[in-house]
Amino acid sequence: MMNRDHQLATDATSISDGSRSVNINTNRKDNLENNESASVHKHPKLCKNEFEENKPLAPFSVFTSNEKYLIVLLCCLLAFWAAISGPIFFPALPVIREQFNVGEELLNIAVVMYFLLQGLAPMVSCSLSDKYGCRPVIIASGVIYIAANIGLARCQSFGVLLFLRCLQSAGISPMFPVSSALIGDVVERHERGRYVGLQAGVPLIGNAIGGLVGGLLVKRYGWRGIFWFLAIGAGVSVIVVVTLLPETKRSIVGDGSVEVKAFYHKSLLWKIPRFRRKLVDHRLETINNEPKIGIWQRKKNEAPKLFVKREVFMVLIPTSIFYSTWNMLLTTLTNSLSSEYHYSVFKIGLCYLAPGIGGIISSVVCGRIIDWVYAKYKKNLDQKIQEYAMLIEEEKSAAAGSGAPEYNAFRARLPTSLPFAAICSCGFLIFGWCIGTKQPLVAVLIGIFVGTSCVTPFVTIPVALFVDLYPLKAATSVACINLGRCLAAAVGIAALDKMESSLTVGGSYLLMIGLGCVSLIPFCMVIVYGKKWHNENNSA
Repeated sequence: MMNRDHQLATDATSISDGSRSVNINTNRKDNLENNESASVHKHPKLCKNEFEENKPLAPFSVFTSNEKYLIVLLCCLLAFWAAISGPIFFPALPVIREQFNVGEELLNIAVVMYFLLQGLAPMVSCSLSDKYGCRPVIIASGVIYIAANIGLARCQSFGVLLFLRCLQSAGISPMFPVSSALIGDVVERHERGRYVGLQAGVPLIGNAIGGLVGGLLVKRYGWRGIFWFLAIGAGVSVIVVVTLLPETKRSIVGDGSVEVKAFYHKSLLWKIPRFRRKLVDHRLETINNEPKIGIWQRKKNEAPKLFVKREVFMVLIPTSIFYSTWNMLLTTLTNSLSSEYHYSVFKIGLCYLAPGIGGIISSVVCGRIIDWVYAKYKKNLDQKIQEYAMLIEEEKSAAAGSGAPEYNAFRARLPTSLPFAAICSCGFLIFGWCIGTKQPLVAVLIGIFVGTSCVTPFVTIPVALFVDLYPLKAATSVACINLGRCLAAAVGIAALDKMESSLTVGGSYLLMIGLGCVSLIPFCMVIVYGKKWHNENNSA
């Protein structure tokens, strides 16, 4: 009789445990599906002290840390070409103007149109990425980019050059937002900073050294050599990406253990035994069944566009202004060193080593700083959760009336940006006044080095924030950042000549820095009230 009772108890326990396991998987899946609309985005590891029993049965991703670095670097290959394509064109402008006999205004239109398409094109392609996966969009972008570069290297009129330059920009511009979405698919929040820093830093390196590479190519092969170089480099990168980059979209492959069916999602990486073993256990419960409606389609009482939300728009303002100022700075460097310092194309290219080195250093350091700040925030939050759990019910009801402590992405990410904004402003100011008054070149290069080193973290941290807030639509949400930045850069570069003639070079950058500092006021408001506004938008 005792044995029979013991067996019944054991069976009941097993049934209970099995039910709890199903609930854990269901809850984990529901959390991943609804974290875009939920008022609190909680990760099992973040709330381990509050929900100790709800430990995930499977890791967030089947990929190891080194494998994640490999995946991110594969995306950075094409993102690098997307970034270098803008400034690499600057040293060729005088040569193109002379060959096609066009004025400076038409040349500025070519630069402005490039930035406009760089901001607008990802709004469409990134929506496709959020629906169909990252891999097909990345490959298609690379193919369009290669075709545009071949056409640019062979074009015989300025009109054709302008059209193909727009096609080039539209083709490759989705790389930055799509790679951000890829990071959100394979990397957990607590380690996201180092990968976001790498993903944002590598393109900025391309942006910084583009002038140097362009100057060397123009000197040796002429301006057409620039586009042959871009076509060949991107071609090699596309071959590597097609061969090795796996699909990571969680609605398609879950945590990476689910084998894909469509040919455009398949990668030769899965033929390697080490990776093939990851597909043995198909954890179908890790697949996110996302809603069919897109982020740009109107939901119930929701704004049709993401960037009209207060907490998003007020973050985009300073990010766009500082990014625009940095691109204006690179343009001024080329023009002033040529007209005022009378440097050759080769020497101008060498001066781009300063921002290039600054971009490399910041890409390495930036991610570590983001993760360190997040770890500190998480530790304090865990302590508060423990303290709250120890309170009796009466004390809990009287504790601020807001319930258990919750993760606040705005306070975990954004405060780190403020010191970088201050130092970045100083670097821009030094550059503007030194190059405007023809001070020694060393002072100019110090200013651009400091500015580049600090603008990288400032424009990178909002990316980590947006991936936290909208992980299911990460590509489209980061495309909003890209749109704001590129539109601001286009406006800044278009107005640069008139600003410098009216305000002088130093006065122009003083104005931009003043606008940037004023824009930090709403930025700070988002740190304080961002979570409240975000919850109100999602509950509406």
